[in-house]
Amino acid sequence: MTITFSEPVSKADLQLHDITAIRTGGQNQHGRYVDRIALDQPWSMTGDMQSANKTMGNAGEYFERTADSPSNHKAWLNTMSTRGQSPFTSLTLTYSAPSAVFGDATRCGWQFIAIGNIDFCLA
Repeated sequence: MTITFSEPVSKADLQLHDITAIRTGGQNQHGRYVDRIALDQPWSMTGDMQSANKTMGNAGEYFERTADSPSNHKAWLNTMSTRGQSPFTSLTLTYSAPSAVFGDATRCGWQFIAIGNIDFCLA
């Protein structure tokens, strides 16, 4: 998804819901997915950081969980923020859920995230 701004932006914050991971069968026998998120700008992540693979990344690097998300149906909430020094006029968020990585592409769960808010500062 690409957002184009009519004026240069110095920072953007995206409120993201439900970045989860289920790598084993467990209670969800059809689970085996990992939500992965990247921006085309350097980023930082705050919020629910349980089993996070990193708190910051360069442009194009993915954020994901490194262990199974709890089965208590928690609504995960994170904010992914740009942290680059240069203003930008577009921002691309890339989502993937590479179930085939686990060797069985037919046993993937439903993959999705939701974007609650997008806040930005004009440069």
